[in-house]
Amino acid sequence: MDIITVKNLKKYYNIGEHNEVKAIDDVSFEVEKGEFLAIVGPSGSGKSTLLHMLGCLDTPTKGEVIIDSSKIHELNEDELSNIRFTKLGFIFQTFNLIPGVSAVDNVLMPLMPYGISSAKRIYSHKLLKKFGIGRRANHDPGELSGGEKQRVAVARSLINNPKIILADEPTGQLDSKTGREIIRLMRELNSKNKITFIMVTHDETLLQYVKRVIRLKDGKIISDDKNGKMLDL
Repeated sequence: MDIITVKNLKKYYNIGEHNEVKAIDDVSFEVEKGEFLAIVGPSGSGKSTLLHMLGCLDTPTKGEVIIDSSKIHELNEDELSNIRFTKLGFIFQTFNLIPGVSAVDNVLMPLMPYGISSAKRIYSHKLLKKFGIGRRANHDPGELSGGEKQRVAVARSLINNPKIILADEPTGQLDSKTGREIIRLMRELNSKNKITFIMVTHDETLLQYVKRVIRLKDGKIISDDKNGKMLDL
């Protein structure tokens, strides 16, 4: 069953009067529920632009994105916000944690506009404990290592029990050992919780740990392959 469908997606930018940049150029693919796939390509290939459109953070020039049966181009801003809040989780390369706010409150940050229940606060502590940093729950991000910060970011992405997590270079700020630990954590969530993961990365060494690899170049898909020899971590 497909949880995401992308049809003839295009994102063009006009730079100057006669210069059109085709960031995404007629891209189509489907993502099955529970997949773990990577989108890879050189700088400027369009992978982050594509991820932003999958995350309802940017609108296409043409084409459509369908998330869990919802046609994104037909939704207003409130409806798009609801999709982001109820179905999607985000993990960023630079962690995007708020300084001066404890780790547990950073996990709860997506709930701030809607109110935080005591049950969600308990859940946030459980997530941090599950990821091995429960004792750091009341620490400021500045007191955390890179790996700890990314574990907080992963916990934050799960606070609303999303169906899909979009990860933009999730290991980009980490050393190789810590990066593998984060991928192991994501793989566990994918396997046990059946969360669909879409990861943008430039790190070719991570591709051996994912089930499917989509390669982009100049805004086009040049290959889309299943990994029949996915390695354990």
